[in-house]
Amino acid sequence: LASILGYGALLITKSPLAAVGGVLFGLAVPTFVVWRARSKRFYLFASQLPDALTMMKNSLQAGHTLDRAMLAVAEEMPDPIAEEFRITLSEINMGMSQDDALQNLARRMPNEDLDLFVTAVLIQGDIGGDLSSVLEKIAQTIRERIQIRNELGALTAQGKMSGIMVAALPVL
Repeated sequence: LASILGYGALLITKSPLAAVGGVLFGLAVPTFVVWRARSKRFYLFASQLPDALTMMKNSLQAGHTLDRAMLAVAEEMPDPIAEEFRITLSEINMGMSQDDALQNLARRMPNEDLDLFVTAVLIQGDIGGDLSSVLEKIAQTIRERIQIRNELGALTAQGKMSGIMVAALPVL
């Protein structure tokens, strides 16, 4: 893309400076597109995580294992969370330990709420306890965080708009 845009700009304008601009623009566009897609995927994953944890909690309360609970998420939830749990289950089925597979999931999807889930599962595996109640509390905490973030965004929107208007007044 960079070479096409650079060569095209050179042909159209006959200016080497325009060619350099075309090359730089051609290099920036794919980076921006990938960054945007990645951000959207992380946002979708974060918004699906509380529902996935609730589904896992219900599965554990029904008497299933954690692997079976993760399989329910992989089969019944939409992507991207289903795909990530399928990858995690695939790693487990290929012989990787559950702890390592969950840590890989946390590395692939950098999210502090997911880190909380992985840490809870790792600790529960070491010392025991009721994982379903822990998952319920984590899901509730995540939902409350999301609600607070949304409220904070709504409360600061007016201040941001006022700042933009004040900054634009001298120019206008």
